[in-house]
Amino acid sequence: MIGFLLVISIVLHFITFLILILVIKKMGHSLDYDQLTKQKKEIEDLLASYTLELKEENEHFLNQLFGKKATEKKEIDHPHEKEIESVPKLNDTSEPSFEAKALQLHEQGYQMNDIAKKLNKGLGEIELLLKFNRER
Repeated sequence: MIGFLLVISIVLHFITFLILILVIKKMGHSLDYDQLTKQKKEIEDLLASYTLELKEENEHFLNQLFGKKATEKKEIDHPHEKEIESVPKLNDTSEPSFEAKALQLHEQGYQMNDIAKKLNKGLGEIELLLKFNRER
């Protein structure tokens, strides 16, 4: 008889432990769910604030754009009111472009590393420039 009661006690203890384990797992999932809900709410708030900022920036931009167009339209309607200013003369000395300098140095026999250092540009940029120039 004692053996029978011992077996029933062990079975009841086993069932109790299983129930405790299941309850603990459910609590863990509910905590994860609460945390996910909180993160979701934070992300929604963040996106809402970014959307509001973008909307304000767009309105500001549109106000500037339409304000500028109105000013330009007034100037077009009344061109005689605007005085013509003398344009300063520009020097005819022009510097060769970055691409022209790079190609000239390459034709002179400089390596790509040296060209990049001389022109203060990246090696990849010089490589692409020379590669595209060869294809032309």
